[in-house]
Amino acid sequence: MVATQPINEYEDALKKLTNYEKQYTTLLEETNQVIDKQVVTD
Repeated sequence: MVATQPINEYEDALKKLTNYEKQYTTLLEETNQVIDKQVVTD
């Protein structure tokens, strides 16, 4: 029980980190699209 606990917490943290990375990448892509549109209209 004691040995598996840190592993579970590590896996949970890793999943959250992966999820944050996906959200960040999506946000970055959306931001770049907005910037591209602004550059075109200017």
